[in-house]
Amino acid sequence: MNEIEKLKRLLHHWIEHNQEHSRTYREWAERIKDLNPDASLLLEDIARETERIDELLKKLIKDIEGTISTI
Repeated sequence: MNEIEKLKRLLHHWIEHNQEHSRTYREWAERIKDLNPDASLLLEDIARETERIDELLKKLIKDIEGTISTI
């Protein structure tokens, strides 16, 4: 397996891992929203940012796939 293929596998792993984190952030945001609304909102922001990172990782996968097809 070459370095590009290794990176592609890592990217898929990172996306899956981030999705798990995003769900956890949202669960905790819900659990504490009455106790600490500001912290809850911050956790929601973190979940959204994590999802934004996932979108960038997906774009990177597409870019890498384009590179592989031109080799």
